[in-house]
This record gives sequence, structure tokens and C-alpha cells, in this order.
Amino acid sequence: MTGAVFGSVTVVDQGSGATTYGPTLFTTAKGGLVSVGASSGHFTYTPSVQARQFARTSDDPAHKVDAFTVTVADLYGRSVDVEVTVSILASNVPPTGAARVRLPDFNGVVRGQIEGAAWDGRRLTYTLVNSSNPTDSTDESAYSAEGGLVQLDPETGRFVFVPRISTAAIPGLATDRFVVTALDAQGGSVDIVVRPLAHLRVDTETTSLAPDVQSGRLSIATDGSGPLQFSVGRCPNKGTAQVSAHGTYVYTRTPGLGHGITADDSFTIIGTDDYGRSITVATVQVCPPLADTPPVTGTAHITESSVNGAGVQTTRGRISAFGPTGRPLSFDGGGLPGNTVISAKGSTVTLNEDGTFTYSSALNTRVGHAAAAVTALAADKVDHFTVTAEDGTRVVVPVHLLPHNNTPTQATVGGSGRLALRATAAWTTTVVDVDADDITCAVVQNTPRGTVSVHRDRRGAFLIHYTSTSARIGRYHPGETFSVRFYDGHLKSDGTPAYVSATYTF
Repeated sequence: MTGAVFGSVTVVDQGSGATTYGPTLFTTAKGGLVSVGASSGHFTYTPSVQARQFARTSDDPAHKVDAFTVTVADLYGRSVDVEVTVSILASNVPPTGAARVRLPDFNGVVRGQIEGAAWDGRRLTYTLVNSSNPTDSTDESAYSAEGGLVQLDPETGRFVFVPRISTAAIPGLATDRFVVTALDAQGGSVDIVVRPLAHLRVDTETTSLAPDVQSGRLSIATDGSGPLQFSVGRCPNKGTAQVSAHGTYVYTRTPGLGHGITADDSFTIIGTDDYGRSITVATVQVCPPLADTPPVTGTAHITESSVNGAGVQTTRGRISAFGPTGRPLSFDGGGLPGNTVISAKGSTVTLNEDGTFTYSSALNTRVGHAAAAVTALAADKVDHFTVTAEDGTRVVVPVHLLPHNNTPTQATVGGSGRLALRATAAWTTTVVDVDADDITCAVVQNTPRGTVSVHRDRRGAFLIHYTSTSARIGRYHPGETFSVRFYDGHLKSDGTPAYVSATYTF
């Protein structure tokens, strides 16, 4: 706001002539600007910046008002000077400022300075506490909008910005944002937005390798002049990591893991500033050479295996594994509840720490039925599951699948027309297979005296038709007994094809 004051000068003219007002534009002794309407007498007074500041800070009433003179004249040359006194609307003029931001250094750290000025030339102070930055910000420290670290010198306005590792498609063009507030001695303030480039680039390099040990360091200055101190963030899964404040690290693989667990591992390093704020600066990938210990081997022994009438196979056994020192190892079920392992074909295996196990196909009885198929391959007749020894050794346990099949059943209606002197006969046979297998059939005639044809109707029943091809003997065609075998495509427990046979007599 300008602090402008609006008003008008009013006079009473005893004659009938018109009046004029002036001067129309001039300045006051305190630097205020006055504009006057020549015919109306309306004026606008705008105080100077200096006058408004004095009015705000001074206790002298004379500094809180300004005065000027308006001359009123008529057509006869008569005039009168009107003294006008106005109040100066006090107000603080906020400081101004801008950010001078340098390009990122080798690691992506950005340095810069806020350059501000107060109207009266006094020194400004700076802070990161404002509504734009996170609520936990202090005068000297804050997180940026994207989680980077900002350090500010409140006296000089110099700042250091440590960005996070960028996930942008073009990391080098990523930017971040934070706000610095400049304050003057009168309580005036201005927010200055800083938008630096934001991509942390901290590489790691290996300095030495030994069996089960890998040492390295961050590719940063090592003189301790940086804005961060370093430590372990996310711990490795297969060992331990030690990180110095200057960014050197030593990774040590957990002893006794053996060759069953790969050497690759990872952990993160975080950087913490002097105000306790942290960011992840690097993810360290390690792969030390494994110690020269013999790999652990495991074996499995099946103790019993059976299948019940419902097709549920139960197989029990024991897995054994020994470490390099000959010590027996315990097992787990891969992290599943109750040490339960799921086999390759969906059966469940309950595993105990001593290596004993129970395999059950209760939830997957189709595996035994698939193993009984006439066309079953070797892979259809075996299942397997994998367990992990405490040193990481993975033991694959094969389970031979016991075949299971329900033989189909049949019911037949119909009969021969021979006694009615006809040469044909017809029957309808319904075949039921509880396993829902596809049924095929084959005709068996020991001494053929006619032809047999088999068809299926729309409901799936089999229609058997017999036509005698032999001449009559007396009044009748010769009689014949034959059978049709209905196969379900699977084997019985003795390894022979499963079928049901129906006998027909002409």
C-alpha cells in the first residue's frame, strides 16, 4: 500500500465567479507528492517512503504529519492560501532479496547466498522458519520440498544444499525448492524462493577384497570439510557393515553361511548434518569372495508312502544335511507359517527342524490321478519340494507320486430282436466315471457272426447296435455274445488299463 490520503479544499466565494485551485502537482517539505484538481479542489497526498518509516519509528508527533498549501483564486484575481495538514500513514517497507545459486559440485552439493537489502541500509538476518518449509525447520536447518538437507548461516545468508538421489528420468535436470525468509530490524520480511538443481551423485569404490570381507569408500572429499557425517542406514542381509564418519566402509559376511547362499549383498549409507537431519547418500553393492569352505550337501530318505481311497497321498521321510565341521544342520520352511512348504505341484509339506517331513496331496489329489494316466510322462509321476538348511543350503526332495484312479461303472438297458425273427439288436449303456475322465470303448467279439457299432448320444450315453451277417438257421439268425470295454484312459494299481466291460447277447 502507498499510504495515500485523499481529500478536498472547500472555499466560499462571495462573488459569482468560478474558482481555481493550485498548484496542481508539487512536493511537500517531507517529500510527499500532492496532486490537486484545478477546478474541483480534490487532492491526493502520497507520503515518501522515508516519511512513512519516520512516522513508524519516531515518538515525535511532528514526524507523524505533513503539511502543504493550496492556493484558491477567482476570476478577479483574488486568491487565498489554504493550509492543509495530513497524517502520514506509517508502514514498514519490506526488505528485498534474491538468491545467488552456484552450480552443483562433483557430488551434486549446491552452495549459494541470499543477497538482501533493507530500505534503510541496515543489516538483514535470515531464517528457514516459514510457512513454506516443513514445520520442524529451524533458523539454520530444514528439509527441502523433496527431502534434501538445507543449512543456512542466519547472519550472512550463505547456504549449503545437499539433495537426495534423483529418481527423475533425466536426473541432471531435476530441481528442488526451499524458502529463505529475510528479516529487517523493523520486523519487515520477504520470502525468497531458492530452486537449485537437485541430484546427489556419490559413487562408491572398492579398496580391498579378502575372503568374506570387502572394504571401500565413498567418492567424496576425505578432509572432513563436507557438510555430512556418514553411518550405516539399511543394514545388509548376509553380514555386517561398518561405516566411518568420513565415508569409508568394511563389509563382513556372516561366518558359517557356506556356499549355499550367494555372496552378493547390499546396504545403504546415510549422511547426517550437524543438526541431526539425515538422507540416504548411497546404496553399496558388495560381493566378496567366499571363504574356501566345502559346500554343504543334503540328502532325503523316504520312510513310507501310501494313498487312500480318496486319492490323498501321504509320504513321510527325513532330510539330513551336515555343515563343514560335520555338525547336523536344522531346516526351515522358507518362512511360511508353521514351517509349511508348497511343492512344485501344489501339495503341502510340513517340515520340522530335525528334517522330518510329511508330504500330503489332500488339497491337490489330481496329481496322483495325473500320474495314473496311460499317457503320463516321467515328469507327471514325480513331485518335488525345496527346503533350506540353516547355512542357506537348498535341498531338493523328490517325491514319487502313487497313481490313483477310480474304475468307471456301467448300466445297460435294451435287448435283442432275434426272437422276433429280426437280424438286429440295440442297447443303451450309461458309463459313470467319478474322476470325470474321457471314456473310449473297444468291441470284443470272439466268434463274430455280425457287426457291432457304437455311438454316443447328446447326453453322453453309448448306443450299441448289432446287425447279424449270418444266414438264418431255421427261423432264427444265429445267436452271438460279445462285449464292449469302456476305458477311462488311466491305469489300475497293477499297471493294466482301467475299464469296465458290458456283455451283450443277440
